[in-house]
Amino acid sequence: MEHNHVQTLERLIRSGLQPLAIESNSKKPLHKGWTKESIDLASVLIHNTNRYGLRMGDQSLQCLDIDSKNHDDPEGMLKQVFSMLKKQGFDFSNVIVQETINKGAHIIYRADTLKKSVKISRKKSGETLIETRGQGAYIVMWELEKFNNIDRLTTISPEMEKMLLNTAKAFDESISKSDNVFTQFNETTSCVDLLVSYGWSIVGDSDDRWVEMLRSGETTSTSSGKVFKDSNRAYIFSTSTNLLSETLLSPADIEIELRYSGNIKAFAVAQGGSVNTDHTHKISDVEYFTSYTTDDLIEYAKTNPSKMMLGGLWLRDENLILFAETNIGKSVLAQQIGLNLALGKSMHDIYLPNEMDEQNVMYFDFELSKRQMGNRLGEEYANIPTYKVMKPTSNLAMGSFQVLSAIESELKKGWADVVIIDNITAIQVDNEKAAAGGELLQKLNSLRTEYNVSMCIVTHTTKRPKYFEIGVYDLAGSSQLSNQIDNLIALGYSSRDKNERYLKQLKVRDTDFVFQADNVLVMNLAKIDGTLKFTITDTIDEKQLIGERVDRTERDTEIQALADKGISSRKIADTLGLGKSRVAQIIKNNRSGM
Repeated sequence: MEHNHVQTLERLIRSGLQPLAIESNSKKPLHKGWTKESIDLASVLIHNTNRYGLRMGDQSLQCLDIDSKNHDDPEGMLKQVFSMLKKQGFDFSNVIVQETINKGAHIIYRADTLKKSVKISRKKSGETLIETRGQGAYIVMWELEKFNNIDRLTTISPEMEKMLLNTAKAFDESISKSDNVFTQFNETTSCVDLLVSYGWSIVGDSDDRWVEMLRSGETTSTSSGKVFKDSNRAYIFSTSTNLLSETLLSPADIEIELRYSGNIKAFAVAQGGSVNTDHTHKISDVEYFTSYTTDDLIEYAKTNPSKMMLGGLWLRDENLILFAETNIGKSVLAQQIGLNLALGKSMHDIYLPNEMDEQNVMYFDFELSKRQMGNRLGEEYANIPTYKVMKPTSNLAMGSFQVLSAIESELKKGWADVVIIDNITAIQVDNEKAAAGGELLQKLNSLRTEYNVSMCIVTHTTKRPKYFEIGVYDLAGSSQLSNQIDNLIALGYSSRDKNERYLKQLKVRDTDFVFQADNVLVMNLAKIDGTLKFTITDTIDEKQLIGERVDRTERDTEIQALADKGISSRKIADTLGLGKSRVAQIIKNNRSGM
């Protein structure tokens, strides 16, 4: 039995797959860095265990995980899944099917498109029924002998994969009957045909990407919008139609607006839906909330602890805004952060440690030319497969939410762990307006959550004196942007040396303030061995870097006035970009007459 285990594990490694040792009484891998690293056979067998897992994503390997124990009729559900697939002609000879410890099932297969894990169907109460396990996930090989010939599996056809996923979707109890009316309409109706039926014209076709459309009526424009072929969604530029502009629209969205003047209920009834449907929500193919118990949250926090990526300035799965004035080096810093994360290195072992392994970093650059970026990079950053720079083509309308849709299309490919966007104005040029900035951050946060990435957004300051204390108020669009961000840092000029800069921490959610006004992080900008980068040197009080001693009397008076109104120290700290303990100390000093 043991010999068979060793042979199977050895065969998996020879096939380019990664077996894992699993704790005997749980499903937890016993290896650090198992999501990225290559683990040899000896390192797998060294653990005293009788359970082994298999990493997904390698060699295009994926798994459909049927967790039927959460269904009201677990055995009946499982039988129905396989019965439906069999009736559709699914080819079971090219997959591995194993029974799980909870009497569910895994269907293991290879597919052309590499995906991350996605929950496909849930109960109404929120428990997962069926999900995919892809890149960054693993399964336990409960029936190890079935994996002996896994190298013989070939890639299943797109038709077979669609059959598999559509069958899984059929068990989604979270989609109401009325929602299914909308889903069915979206799946059976072409946006292009629908717009043509309302008088629009096809004026261009990019073959495999989109169809260019022009609205009816008099217009001097050559195009009013595009329909993306892969998603069957329309993106309207023109503001001279009844359709919502600069937003992806489904066929149902278009039909509701143009035929039923926005009346969702009338559309639902016409399609055979219920008149009692709750129409307060926007039509969507996805649900809006996931329900968690306190036990769920406690367990998640235990099994997914916070990990530093840039010291306490940026943690895994959080968002970060880095802002600064023009020509100060914020793009240099953003790229340096991204490159270090791609290499699994720290910006500084003491001040800014990185606890993550190599990350797949996708850097969306809207600032520099290819030559400018290349001239900043030396040989130390050559040949990094985990780092991709994404440059816009001439097809992209800059300064519009179309950029956001284009970014999402890249995230759908499931490759990225970390996303850096330089600069936010590429998406929305008027983000200095609070409402516009808030809407933009909501959309970016939705992408971060949906695609499970850590996100850094680079932006600029408002007009301000060059050598002066930096605060939250210096962030363009600060009142809304700062409210919706996890972490906020600023890069400032030093008056001591033209190449000296400092980094100041202005907001955190899950760690402590470290680099605030009296302890900012000092850095030097220089080209070293062909690479333009920052070198961290020390920490210091900000007032020693800005040319003259700053009179903080007015600030302290404002803090006291806010405290006298009953506003909490934390709220004051968030508003002024100080630490809670620092605000509390100022209030204490004021009251004691110090």
